Amino acid sequence: MSILSRVVGMVSRGAEAVASARIAVMSPMNDRSGEHRILFKLFENGLPAYHLRRPHWSASRCSSWIESVPAKWRSRIVIHQYPHLVRKYNLGGFHQSADSALPGVSGISGKISALCEDFSDIQKIGKHCRRVMLGPVFPPEKYDVTVPRRTLGEYAAIAAYWRKQGGKAEIFAFGGVSAENIRRCREAGFDGVVVVGAVWDTSDPVKAYKQLVRKW
Repeated sequence: MSILSRVVGMVSRGAEAVASARIAVMSPMNDRSGEHRILFKLFENGLPAYHLRRPHWSASRCSSWIESVPAKWRSRIVIHQYPHLVRKYNLGGFHQSADSALPGVSGISGKISALCEDFSDIQKIGKHCRRVMLGPVFPPEKYDVTVPRRTLGEYAAIAAYWRKQGGKAEIFAFGGVSAENIRRCREAGFDGVVVVGAVWDTSDPVKAYKQLVRKW
């Protein structure tokens, strides 16, 4: 292999690493057969964050699920309920509701995130929030429960205004994001995206994730 080929390969891998850091995946509402096996493959391919969203699960069931994940990857898991599990398992963070700040959330380890539908929601989340999932930015797919209240451009303007006002949280686009429109999110100025169906509603979730990374 020539030196030029090696350099090109290194640049390409570096670009993919940067892109993969901008794409997070959220779990489907119900557990899926082979979920852990698929998740481990996603982590191996650079997935930076996996949102475990199972509101109907008990704390013990969430614990069992987490314990099935090797310790080396638990720092990439963001849980949506039971914030005490973040510290117990050294998870990557906790996702809170924009309108219900939970006791002790600001003091837990890891990254705090929140889903917001408008600027008024962002104002409620508190300074401890490190990542805002703003949306839905596109018409609803299988896992999205609300219809977009604004256009992608309007959501992008909200994100820009938040930054202008001194907001430090990352702004990730959420809702209806797919391989066909993910580039639009980047061009609109979002820091990244969070996807559900674009990965889980496919016959090959790992391949779908890789495509998202390439398209970003």
